[in-house]
Amino acid sequence: MSRWKFFKDEKASYGQYLEHLYSLIINLQLCFHISWELVEVRRNMENNNQRALCQQLWAENKYLVLSHSSNIYNEIRQYLKNEEVEVSHVQELIDHACQIPEHRGQICNAFQHIWGYFKKKATDAERKDYMLLLDSYRFGQASKEDLIAKTRELLELYPNAYLQNSTLLKGDSHETLA
Repeated sequence: MSRWKFFKDEKASYGQYLEHLYSLIINLQLCFHISWELVEVRRNMENNNQRALCQQLWAENKYLVLSHSSNIYNEIRQYLKNEEVEVSHVQELIDHACQIPEHRGQICNAFQHIWGYFKKKATDAERKDYMLLLDSYRFGQASKEDLIAKTRELLELYPNAYLQNSTLLKGDSHETLA
């Protein structure tokens, strides 16, 4: 039985039928709009989750990446400014950086960045020791492990969760020795 016949049998007017039809269309539009909004909310939540995961991955690996390649370090920084980001892409860039052999200059640069977390807290003697160790490393008279050990000593005195979670300082499967 058609809708119109049903309305005719019920003594409904054509105008009432159109009102009912209009009401159904409005409800469908509302449902579609709500569904679309839910899709957008879900997409935003997924993107926010991706962004949070990317930021966490970056926070853990930024100094490791910097110790291999300042170009890839900057590429990741720029990528994370995008509206939409993916963890898989950040991980690919990190993996790519870690395939590049470490260079003493790059490692010194990474540890100079790390020093920035201590410079306002450390004593002059601690600063001189750290800078002397960096110079010794630069000229092949100290190892990367010496730099890591000295940095960990400073972390004991001046805790910093951000640095303590750094793969460069904790060690990682990507890590190589220069």
